[in-house]
This record gives sequence, C-alpha cells and structure tokens, in this order.
Amino acid sequence: MPAWTIPDKKIVAIIKSIEDAYDTNSLIIFGVNYWPLIRLEIREQLINQEKFNFNKTEKSESVIKTKGKPSNLWKKIKSFYVLWEKIFHECLFRCRGIKKISGTRTDCLFLTLDGDHREILNDKKYSAEFDPLIQQIPANIKVKKILYDCGRHNENSYYIPAHGVNPKGYPIQFIILKKYFKVKTWKSINIDILNQVISQETNGLVRLEKEVIVDKITSLLTYSRFFCHAFHQIKPKIVFMSTYYNVAWMGAILAARKMNILTVDVQHGCQGKIHYMYSFWSKTPKEGYDLLPQFFWVWSEYFARVHREWIPSDCSKHKVIIGGHFWMYKWINSNFNHFNPECNLFFNELSSYEKIILVTVDYTNPPILPHLLDAIKKTSGRWMWLIRLHPLLKSNLYDFLNFFSSNGIVNVEIEKTNTYPLYPLLEKVDHHVSYMSTVSFEAAAFEKPTTIIHNVGFVNMYKFIQSGNFSYADSSEELISSIEHPISDFEDLKKILNVNFVDSNIALNNLFKEAGISCHLTLKENNQ
Repeated sequence: MPAWTIPDKKIVAIIKSIEDAYDTNSLIIFGVNYWPLIRLEIREQLINQEKFNFNKTEKSESVIKTKGKPSNLWKKIKSFYVLWEKIFHECLFRCRGIKKISGTRTDCLFLTLDGDHREILNDKKYSAEFDPLIQQIPANIKVKKILYDCGRHNENSYYIPAHGVNPKGYPIQFIILKKYFKVKTWKSINIDILNQVISQETNGLVRLEKEVIVDKITSLLTYSRFFCHAFHQIKPKIVFMSTYYNVAWMGAILAARKMNILTVDVQHGCQGKIHYMYSFWSKTPKEGYDLLPQFFWVWSEYFARVHREWIPSDCSKHKVIIGGHFWMYKWINSNFNHFNPECNLFFNELSSYEKIILVTVDYTNPPILPHLLDAIKKTSGRWMWLIRLHPLLKSNLYDFLNFFSSNGIVNVEIEKTNTYPLYPLLEKVDHHVSYMSTVSFEAAAFEKPTTIIHNVGFVNMYKFIQSGNFSYADSSEELISSIEHPISDFEDLKKILNVNFVDSNIALNNLFKEAGISCHLTLKENNQ
C-alpha cells in the first residue's frame, strides 16, 4: 500500500506543468481522450514512492511489470472475437443482477461499491453519499441501486437494498473482449514524447510503461462495453456515482456519454484546489473530456468555484451543481441516536476520562507519528484517544492494536472506533486530531476543533491553518496545548460544508429537468 509522502499541492503542480509542456488533448484512442487515465497513473506513481509499512520506510519495488508486446495473433483473435461476441452479449444480459432489474422504467441509477457503505445503521450498511439522496427522491421517480463488482452478497444487509452485478462473472468472455481491444490499441499508442516531458517535470520519478497504459485503456473499453449493455437493459436517465476516477466508473461515463445519459459525481470529501482529479484541468477542450462526468454535485459555492476555474465558459459537457451536504443535514437535524445505542454505552464507559480525542489516521510512514505517540503516553490515565483508520487501512487494524499493545499503551481504543459511524463519534468527542483528513471540515459542523499533525496536512490545509480555522502541532507539547486551548470559531468552515436542505432539492430538481424527468421537489414535501 502506498504511503502519503508528496503533498497533493505538489502533485497538482506537477500535473499542471505537464499539461503546460505537452498537448494532452492529442492523446486520442478510438476517438477517446485518455489523458484522465494518464493523470491517474502519474499520481499513483508519485504517491507510490514509499509503501505503507509498520516497522520501516520501505522503498517500493516497481509496481509495473512490463510484459512486452502482445503476440501477433490478430487474425485468430479477431475471428475468435466474432465467434464469442454474440455469446458475450448474451452473457452480459444474463449477468447476475442485470437481468433481474432490467425491463422496467428507470429514472435514476446509483452505481455503488461495497466500500461506499462505510456507515452502519440498524446493523445494516449505509452509504453516506448515496442513501440520503435516494431517500430524498419521491416514490414516483423510479430508482435502482447497483452494487458493482461484488461477490456473493445479501441485498438485505444494506440499509437501502443494492442489486449486485459483476461483469467478471463470465471471465472467459471478459478476457477475450479485453484481449481484442488490447491488440487494437497496441499499435495506436505512442507515449515516447510524453514520457520525455513527464520525466523532465517529475525529475525522473515517473515513467509510463506502454503495457500498463494499454492495459488501462483496454480495461476501460471493456468496462464501457459492459455498461453499454447494462444501460441498454436498465434504461436510466441519470447515473449517479462517487469518486469517478477509477477505470470501471470511467467506462460507465464513456458508455453513458455515447447513450446521452446524464452522469453525476457526488462529492465525497473536501475536493478543493489541490485534488488531482477535481482541479487544474488547464487544457479542458470545449467538448469536454469523455471520461469525466457531466455534472459535479458539490457541497457549496466554495467547491463550485474550484470546478468553474477549469470548465470553459463554452463547455456544455461539464457542469457544477450545488447540492449541499445532505447526509450532514439529516444527521444534525434528526435524532439518529436510536440507530447506535451501543455507541452511547461506549461513551458512558469513557466518562471517567478528562478528555476524549478522535484521531483520524491516514496511510503514512510511520503509521503512528512519534509526537502523537508521545502525547498519548504523556496523557495516560487522563485522556482517551480514539484511533479511526482511513478506509484503506481497515485491513491493518490488528497491526495497530499490536503496535499499541507492544508499546504498553492502554489509553487508546481502535476496534469500536472503527465500527461506529463517524458522526456520533464527532458529536461526543472533545477534540479531533488529523494527519490530513477532510474529516477536519466535518468536525466543524459539530463545533469540534481540529489539530493537524502531519507535514503533508500542513501543506494541504495551510490556508485554513493560517486563517485560524485549524491548529497545527509538530511536537507532543504543541499537540497537548492545542487540545487544552482549542480554537472555537467554526462559522467559516460551516459555510464550506453548506448543510442546506433546500440546496439539495434545488439540485435534484435541476437534474430531473435536464434529464426530462417530470418532478418538482419542495421543502415541505420531503422535510424528513
């Protein structure tokens, strides 16, 4: 697993310098501009300079294995493909989940992953990005929710049931189609000059391997073919997703664009000016990018401005829609305590501690920063530290448990902290400590102060630290002091979050109008 070693601010600066030095809009394969895929690969290599390791900083081995040019089997593959094409289509129609939900009218389709369902409500998995929106849509609007690339799953284990689909359920057909695209792509791509520019702008840290890029493009085209068939069966008018920047979702966007279906990326974190896939698109063509969604659902005007800076005024393919932070609104304005009675009992057990601190940990080297560890030791018996891991670190939970146990530390809690939803934790703690997490902004909605303790977080959050919205500490003494004497002004950060119910209704109404869906939401109808 990669560790955060390069600030996002530096990554977007590198990407912009590459766009300035090279005509990225010339990267066309089969009529598709694949520069967004190249951006993903550049960023992946930059952050993969070090791997996440509990004991030491370990230089990563090359994650790219060059397999060489595909064997010259074009004629055989082409004829084999024709033979399998019909079978493949039929298999796609029968793909687990697609046939089950096809044939009926669909207005809104939500593409989700199991990892999107990070919250637990009533012992069921809940998606903070999607489920509040689905609950907001009136019953006369037909909604379907897909759980993509899943294994066996129980639909009833989700708060809002999700239909599982898996294009790799028919691996032979999937591999054949991907091989077909790979052979067609190989001779069409030339990245030698681009590599020279990238090497110069990254001081040799990044090098694109043709095999890797061809594999990403062929995967994208294969997923696009799958989603073309899926959308043909389901017939959605709007497709919602979150974190659009993965090969499968980009394939879905490409398919939707071909079929004139609206695509919406729902904001999942603080996607500000230093996010490598939401900012610094300095050469956006007026026809837009084929692999970027048509609409960006953002929380507030603050984030809308980030997108407007790179979307040309004459570009109709990418638009910003201010929808508010609806999950935050529902949480703050509703009584959700009955969903998690165990969480209340948990905090009752901690009532003897003077302070309770929530720590949001990202994948860095070392995983537990020395001055954080020192502060925990110095407050033993007085303060309780709740260690909440980044979703990508959940599989390392027992490594963290063993680490604290081996250091004789007892005033930390990890297991329950990573089980309960985030917001009840923020409601009940005294302070939030973060490496670089955007939870820092969400903490402000509950009027809980945040101290940033990682140097990458300092660079990423510098504007807010300088403005006095967050504290910064690079020693245990400073960290303890910032908790004892916290910042108490949260109004600027609350405006950025935009916990606004009306904005959500306006955003949905605008989307429905664009898609030709007859509906009009009002505050009175759905204030629940």
